[in-house]
Amino acid sequence: MPSRSNISDEDSESIPNFMQTLELTQTPTSSLSPLRQRMQAAWPKERTRELGKSQKTRLSTWVERDRVTKGEEYLTVPVLQGLLEMLETYYPEESSRVLPI
Repeated sequence: MPSRSNISDEDSESIPNFMQTLELTQTPTSSLSPLRQRMQAAWPKERTRELGKSQKTRLSTWVERDRVTKGEEYLTVPVLQGLLEMLETYYPEESSRVLPI
């Protein structure tokens, strides 16, 4: 299993916990998982860097919940983009910290 040092500090700040877990489970010679590729396409690094800690946690929880209940195929690029937009619009960091997930 690759060490955490394979993920730069800059990238780990912009990647929700769920995405970090996916990346850490990849072998060095394997390519990114299809879900990870869709996440990268849907979530520009500039936008994910601006998310607060509780927003990243909330986004990770949403993705994991949808992945378990609806299947990984449900999480298309448009669906993932919608999750990020909903998070940014309705759950600013100040609200996200106090509202239950």
